[in-house]
Amino acid sequence: MKAARIAFLSFAIILIYDIGLKAQGDSTQSFSLTEAQEYAINNFYMTKNAELDIEKAQKFMREVTAIGLPQISAGADYTYIPEIPTGSFPATILENDLPFTDDPVSGNNIHNNLRIGYEDGPKIRFGVEHNITYNIMLTQLIFSGEYIVGLQASKTYMQMSKETYEKTTIELKQLIANTYYTILILLENQQLLKETTDNLNNIYEETKKTAEQGLMESIDADQILINVKRTENQLKYVERQLEFMNRMLRYQMGMEVSGNLHLTDSLDDLIDNNIIDEANMYIFDLEEHIDYKLLSTQEKLNLLNLKREKSMYYPTLSGFYRYEDKLEKADFDFTMRHMIGVTLSVPIWESGAKNNRVGQAKIELEKSQIMKDQEAERLIMEADQAKFDYMTALERFYNERENFELSERVLKNTTEKYKQGMVSSLDLTLTNNQYIEAQITISETALQLLNAKVVLDKAYSKL
Repeated sequence: MKAARIAFLSFAIILIYDIGLKAQGDSTQSFSLTEAQEYAINNFYMTKNAELDIEKAQKFMREVTAIGLPQISAGADYTYIPEIPTGSFPATILENDLPFTDDPVSGNNIHNNLRIGYEDGPKIRFGVEHNITYNIMLTQLIFSGEYIVGLQASKTYMQMSKETYEKTTIELKQLIANTYYTILILLENQQLLKETTDNLNNIYEETKKTAEQGLMESIDADQILINVKRTENQLKYVERQLEFMNRMLRYQMGMEVSGNLHLTDSLDDLIDNNIIDEANMYIFDLEEHIDYKLLSTQEKLNLLNLKREKSMYYPTLSGFYRYEDKLEKADFDFTMRHMIGVTLSVPIWESGAKNNRVGQAKIELEKSQIMKDQEAERLIMEADQAKFDYMTALERFYNERENFELSERVLKNTTEKYKQGMVSSLDLTLTNNQYIEAQITISETALQLLNAKVVLDKAYSKL
């Protein structure tokens, strides 16, 4: 009984675990286009790297700022002197050879008998065998042209990192939108092909029964079957594309590629929201375009680099305070424990090296200015082309939508006539092929319209 209970509990645990895995594998996440773009911005590797570049720029700016702040350093030296030099200062003594008499001492006796002598004084060490010398140094930069320009350059570098992040998010939004639109188009095609396949299967079964009763040629049923197989093949192709694009979207969003996605935006709503006429067309602003802003920032960096090279002609002034002492001291020690001073560095001559570096910086600045002017013309032309392509795609979409609605009506009428025996299976086949072709065309034009709108938004800094 106990063994049976254990077996039952083990089976229940395994069953619950399998159900949990299945539920996890079958979980579906829902996203609108805006939500998918925001999710990608927060999770895709491109934006993560761009965010890290901003963080790196912040640390670089702090590093440059710290150069002009007080710097404190400490050091210690250990010394060992096997043979310590010693010495002594001679001591002066007076030697007196005057005889001990009771007679008075005359000056001549003193002069002739009193002598000055010398002998060695006590031993003095001019060092110690083991010693440690330690010091603390405080320095402060007072003036440096290179440092002043460096501060400006670090802030500009930060600006460029933020603009690079902005450009990355724009490109990622465009990428997500294109994939999102493609999936919606494929879903629309999948639905239409399923309906067409079901409709053709019903017609085939009716035709087959009619042919078996001898009321219709069997070749008519075979002709309908060809259409069924052809439509089924197209449906399988669309389903494989749909599976791949779902995996692609998950990858672009920074998710695991396995799993299901549910797109909450409808194709019709997206088309309606992305239609604008010429009266409401965007106005191009070159200064707001991210590519132009990046080139302007690059030009500013090159200008600062030129200023930096020129600043190398200026002197550099810094102040310092130094404290130094020893753990052991000799009998005579000349260590100066406190020292305050300033250091002035004046560049005089480098055989033309500075002048050539300044010349190179000027050339880089001129190149960036030329590139910015060239890019400005390209961006203006790109905006005009984006407007032209969008209006063309919009006109084509309207035309193809009418053609699709017309082919749909023709197919319904032809199908009814075929059921009544008024048209042949060949007529139905041609009409069905025409309908499928119109369906594919309207899907292509809808995708072109949506993608053209994304390009238009990007060109006019609206993305």
